[in-house]
Amino acid sequence: MKRLLLTLLFPFLLYSCIDVSHMKDNDEARVYIPSSGFVLRKAWEKESGEYLIQLGVYCSGLRSGSNGFSVGFEIDKSLIDTYNQDITQQYSGQIEMLPTEYWSIESKEVFIQKGNVDGTISIIIHTDKLKQSGLDYNEIKYAIPVRLTNSSEYKLHETPEMLSSIIGITLNKPVFYFRDNRLEQNTLASRVLYSEKPVVQKYLLVSEGVETDRDYTVEVAAHPGFLTSNQELLPSDAWKLESNTVKFEKGNTEASLPVTIYPDKIEFLKTFYLPITISSTSNYSADENRSTLLLKLEVKNDYEWSYISRMSVTNTVSGRNSSHQVNKQPVSIANDIIQMQMATNNTVAGYAGNNKWFNLKIIPTDDKRKWDVELIKTSWSPSTLELTPGKESYYDWDYETFHLFYRFQDYYGSYIEVEEIMEAQF
Repeated sequence: MKRLLLTLLFPFLLYSCIDVSHMKDNDEARVYIPSSGFVLRKAWEKESGEYLIQLGVYCSGLRSGSNGFSVGFEIDKSLIDTYNQDITQQYSGQIEMLPTEYWSIESKEVFIQKGNVDGTISIIIHTDKLKQSGLDYNEIKYAIPVRLTNSSEYKLHETPEMLSSIIGITLNKPVFYFRDNRLEQNTLASRVLYSEKPVVQKYLLVSEGVETDRDYTVEVAAHPGFLTSNQELLPSDAWKLESNTVKFEKGNTEASLPVTIYPDKIEFLKTFYLPITISSTSNYSADENRSTLLLKLEVKNDYEWSYISRMSVTNTVSGRNSSHQVNKQPVSIANDIIQMQMATNNTVAGYAGNNKWFNLKIIPTDDKRKWDVELIKTSWSPSTLELTPGKESYYDWDYETFHLFYRFQDYYGSYIEVEEIMEAQF
């Protein structure tokens, strides 16, 4: 009991001996701009003709115990001059001060409230006037240079570079586009699992810079003309749009487009494409570089997976035997047939099985643990290849594992028998 009491009291005795004089509130507080240096901000066109740009101001250290404090700042054109003279900067020699008729600031002071550690410098960009200036969309030309000058309570950061920011302003048109075309990589590959039932796949459309105070509609349609000469259009009976209209609900910046795919209408071993494009919008416009989504579609059956195959190969005449493990990736030939490589061991089997393939048909039965299999020879198979008589080959549906026994003759007429257990990996 005494030992327990000492154990419980020890942390408190230790804490009472610690000198807490260094734990003063905001002992090392410093005020600075996190987004210092050259930063780009998009000014989206608005119906109001104005867009608000914000730059953060931060106070490091512990939370303020005061009633709040103010931070002063100024617009300092010399920052742009210095930037343009530095040849190591990305836009050196290209940046101009944004003329004052295109922007405004209500106050040159930021107030950080009690309990907070940050505040914002708010700059209103007059996008309607900026558009009339002849500035191209996305053009990097103008900037607003900001420098912190004072703080009513805490010190400014000692590093001058942490006290200033050159805010590059670009004029941008609000747009709609496909999310999967965000980086203008518009091909979205999809291997659809074969089924006699339709499959619904959903693709997101995104609005950027669009005001969310109302609903919007976007019209979409197939765009066969988008395909190149070596791309084959997905047959019309293999897909369907439930609606050509996608609705953006108020307050949302994303909406989904359901596309129904009919896998049993897609031919195996072929690649098809389905280009879907934004044809019109109720307001604003589509991003011309990201308005088309190109779906690349192939069909596979339920047996086309990556497998780890454990193989035992025996020469029935010499008695030589070897065991090895390989990775296999069968290819779908039909909804119930896969093509697979033999991968037998040369030391035992010789070269009769080298680079040889065969097809395997899976036949469902009432027992899911033992579905029947049929070996189908192809032009790439040994001429004597067959399932080993007297041994049971089957597919275990529950564990997605093939248990195979097959044989073929080598160049000397000796039978090579193979036992293979092939387990699907996910």
